[in-house]
Amino acid sequence: MLGAILGDIIGSPYEYLREPVEETEFPLFREDSDFTDDTVMTLAVADALMDGEEDREKTRKLFISRMRKFGRFYANAGYGERFMEWLCREDEEPYNSFGNGSAMRVSPVAWMFDSLEKVEEFAELSAEVTHSHPEGIKGAKAVAAAIFMARTGSGRHEIKEYIEKKYGYDLSRTIEEIRAYPQVSSSCQITVPEAIIAFLESDDFESAVRKAVSLGGDTDTLAAMAGSIAEAYYSIGDNLKNEAFKRLPADLMVIVSRWHEVMKKKKIQRMYYDEAYKYAEMMHEGQKRIGGEAYITHPAAVAEILRKKDFPLEYRIAGLFHNLLDVTDADEDRIRVYGGAEVLEAVKIMTRGYNMDMEEYIRRVKSDPIAMNVKAADRVHNLTTAVVTDWRFKLRYIEETRKWYYDFPGWEDEIRSKTEALEMTIPAEHRNKKEDDVRQNIGLSSLFNMSSRVLTMMDKGVFLTTKSGHRKNTMIISWGAVGEMWGRPMVMVMVRKSRYTHELLSESDDFTITFADPSNLKEAWEVSGKESGKSVNKFAKLGLVTKDSKYAEAPIIDTPALHFECRIFYRTDVDSKGMSPEDYKEYYSDNDVHTLYFAEITDAYETE
Repeated sequence: MLGAILGDIIGSPYEYLREPVEETEFPLFREDSDFTDDTVMTLAVADALMDGEEDREKTRKLFISRMRKFGRFYANAGYGERFMEWLCREDEEPYNSFGNGSAMRVSPVAWMFDSLEKVEEFAELSAEVTHSHPEGIKGAKAVAAAIFMARTGSGRHEIKEYIEKKYGYDLSRTIEEIRAYPQVSSSCQITVPEAIIAFLESDDFESAVRKAVSLGGDTDTLAAMAGSIAEAYYSIGDNLKNEAFKRLPADLMVIVSRWHEVMKKKKIQRMYYDEAYKYAEMMHEGQKRIGGEAYITHPAAVAEILRKKDFPLEYRIAGLFHNLLDVTDADEDRIRVYGGAEVLEAVKIMTRGYNMDMEEYIRRVKSDPIAMNVKAADRVHNLTTAVVTDWRFKLRYIEETRKWYYDFPGWEDEIRSKTEALEMTIPAEHRNKKEDDVRQNIGLSSLFNMSSRVLTMMDKGVFLTTKSGHRKNTMIISWGAVGEMWGRPMVMVMVRKSRYTHELLSESDDFTITFADPSNLKEAWEVSGKESGKSVNKFAKLGLVTKDSKYAEAPIIDTPALHFECRIFYRTDVDSKGMSPEDYKEYYSDNDVHTLYFAEITDAYETE
C-alpha cells in the first residue's frame, strides 16, 4: 500500500505536463510533492478492509462510506468531476466509470487476502461501488493480481503472462515505445498496462516509479500503480518511507499505522501457517491419494476450504494436521508447537481408533468446534475427489455421509450438494443400491465360486498385507478359514502377538490377502519366518511391488493373483481356558498366542 502512496506523492508535480520528463533526471521529491486523491482513496479502501472482517456485504458498504468520509474531508485532493459528484450523493449507485481511479486505490486488497481468487473477488468489489464499467473493474483486478503475485514469489515473466492471458492487456511494448507515441489518458485501458510495463522493466522500486512518471499524463496515478506492484516485488527503503510519512496529515497516518499493525499480525499468521504446512508435508512425504496425487494436497485443500469460509488460523492448521495421528508417526508435541493445545486436542478427537464406535466418534467430533468444522471440510473435499473411485466405494461413502454428516451445523447444504453430485457419477443401474447388498452379493458369489481353490492355496501359504499410516508389512500365512459367518462372507486368519503384522493390525481395521503362485513362495517363507518387518523391508528384499486396493487402506501385492480385501469384523485372543492343556502347551509353550481376526471379505477379484 505504501508503494501506491509514494508513487502518488512522487508523481504529483508532473501530472499532465506537455512533455514527458526524463526518467533519470527529475527529482523524486520537490517542495510541491504532495499526496492526492490516489492516496486518500487508497487509505479509504484500507480502512474499510480492516473493519470489513472479510465479510463481502459489510465491506462493500464500508468501501462506500469510507470513500465518502475521507473524500469529503479532503475535498481538494484532485478528484475527477464525476467522482466528486458521487462523493456528494447519498445513494449507493455506481456511475459506470472506466477511469483509472479503481486501479489506483486497489493495492490494500492485494495484501489483505491470501489467495489470488479472493484478491480478485474483493478487487472487483472495491471497483464496482463506483467504477462499474467492465474496463474499470478489469483494471482494478489486474493491478491487484499483479501485486499479489509479486508479493507471493511470482517472477516478472509469470506476472506478465498471467495478466496478458487473464485480462487481455498488451504488455509487449517497451517504455521507449510508449514514450514515442504517448496517449494521454486517465482510463484503465491505457494507464493500467503502461503502469504494469513500467514495473516489468524496472530494477528496483525507484526505477519503477521513475519509468511510470516518465510516461507523462496522469503521472501520479501511473506511479501509484507501478509503485504498488514494485513495493510487493522489491520492498521500500526507510528513507523513502520517511519522505511519505512526513507529507501525510495525522489522521491519515493513523490509518497507515493501524494498517502496519494488521499486516504485521497477518505476516506472523502466515509464518505460522507456512511452518505448519512444511511439517505436514514432511510427515506425509511419499504418501499418495487414491487418485495418485501427493497426499498433502488433501489436508492443504481442507485448510483452504476453511480459509474460504473465514475460519481462524487455528482451524486452518487443524485442517493441515487433521489426520497426522491417523496415517503418520507425527509427534503430539510438534503438533502442539505449531498449532497450540486446542489444535492438538481437536486432532486427537479426529483420530479414530479401529475399535471406536462411529456414533461415539461423531459425538466426540461434534463436541469440539475445531474438530467438527475440520471434519466437515474434510468430508466436503473427499466427496469432491471421490469421483475417481469405484462405484461401489462411492455407494459406501454416500451412505456413510448421509447417515453421519448431513446434520453438521453450517455445512448441511454444501455436504448435501456434494453428496448428490457424487451420486450422479455412479452408473444409473447401481445408483439406488445399498452398500450391504452390493458387498454381500459380490462377496458371497465370488467366495462360493472359488472356495475350493482358496482353501488349497491357503494351505500352501498366502500373503497377508497390512498398513497403518505410512507403515506397511506383509507376511506369509497358511492357517485360516473361509466361509459365511454373521451373514457375511468371512475369512479368519491368525497372527501371533510377537509379529510386526500384529502391531499394525492393532492400529488398523483392514488387511488384504494375495493368493499368489505357491511355487514362488520359498524365499518369501524364509524371510517371513526369520525376519521382522520392523527391521527389514520385506517388499524390497523380496522384490514385491504393492498397489492400492479398491476399498482397503492396506495395499495388495501387484502380481497376477487372486486378491481378497478384508475388513475386520471381530478379533479375539487365544485363551488357555478354551483349549486343552496339552494342545495349548504344544502351540503356545512360550505364551506367544495368536489373535484370531474374523474379517468380512469386502471384495474378491483377480489381476493379470
